[in-house]
Amino acid sequence: MNEAIIKLLDEIKTIENQNPYKDFSYSSCTEENIETFNEWTTRKLGGITPDLSAFIEFCKIADGFNANGVFFFSIDHDKYENVYMRNIYWWEAVDSKEYFLLGNDSISSYAIEVASGKACILDLSSGSFIKEVESIDKLIETALALAL
Repeated sequence: MNEAIIKLLDEIKTIENQNPYKDFSYSSCTEENIETFNEWTTRKLGGITPDLSAFIEFCKIADGFNANGVFFFSIDHDKYENVYMRNIYWWEAVDSKEYFLLGNDSISSYAIEVASGKACILDLSSGSFIKEVESIDKLIETALALAL
């Protein structure tokens, strides 16, 4: 995981914990969660699985991240905002598996285009493509900067 993401996570945690009524923290996924996630994506995406290793690395630190309206879905089935539930609902709504959702904020979804593996930002309400981002790490950085 790149240093910029770690720095942003530390800044968010510091800011969030300045509220005396709030104990902000995040948890990591387990190796079992990662194995389940990899098996599930291979099965659900029909063998055309984009490289999600950067997302997995993020989940090893902040699985199910949620701060200031920015969410990254958990790869743990037992957590409420998990990647499985969100993608199944998404694929049913748009009748396509063109994108794999990783998270969202109040106006955008963070996703990977399945066929190309490109990181991108979609309009939250319509699912329309907004822009491509250089990598999953940059996508995560962009979202975390909004959570500050």
